[in-house]
Amino acid sequence: MNNLIDIPFNTNEEQMKAGPKIYFRGVNRIHINRFKAYTHILSNRLNHHWKITDNISEANAVATYQEQDNEASVICLTLYGSAPNLNPPAIDQIKLSFEEHSLIKQLNQAGRKLKLVKNTKATNDSIKIQKIRVSGLPVESSMALCKQLNATNTNKKLHFKHVADALNDESIIFINQLIFVVEPSNKDSINAFYELEKLRQQDDLTIDQLTVLVMKRQDDQSSEDLFDEIYDRCDESTQVTLLDWTQNDDIKSFISFF
Repeated sequence: MNNLIDIPFNTNEEQMKAGPKIYFRGVNRIHINRFKAYTHILSNRLNHHWKITDNISEANAVATYQEQDNEASVICLTLYGSAPNLNPPAIDQIKLSFEEHSLIKQLNQAGRKLKLVKNTKATNDSIKIQKIRVSGLPVESSMALCKQLNATNTNKKLHFKHVADALNDESIIFINQLIFVVEPSNKDSINAFYELEKLRQQDDLTIDQLTVLVMKRQDDQSSEDLFDEIYDRCDESTQVTLLDWTQNDDIKSFISFF
């Protein structure tokens, strides 16, 4: 048997070479075929060409079958920045849903996270500074977060730049990378995010890579609820994350994705 089982996606060779490889561990062949069928059917809406490999040393993600307390079972997709057989720390873990909209979003976000890690490694020798803009309401919160990101960041080739008002700055029509900060307890902040989405849908503002950062407060369910609401409404290309900016480890982990 060949180590690599190709799924017949489109014929974009560059996309095929760059696509993440997934290794299934302890997963029934029925579920593997189900995954192959879904990714084939949805291939035109997936940003990355997912390939299945029998060689764990070349995998970017490992899928495992896990029983739940309610006797239901899920397939967990764990992402790695290096060979999984070397036991590296996981980048992220996702419980895959086979509902069409959710699966597209999950696989696109997983692919993007893997690409971000790969790009970070590939550009280590580059002298070009990667500038990521930070905006959102209240302005004081997004500005404070931007300062904290720069203070915590140890990568000299990465810089976070605050934008006071990305919604109304007429000089801004294209942003390469934007972190938009949303404060769950502030209605104006939440409305600002939906205004941003409206501008994007109308093509009045183009954002190549958008990360929606929901501020997380200790023991505050509103942060989780808002995360779920935004996650469900965002398109497949948008990254949504919860961040407790009082936790230094959380800040470092967030920065590592850029």
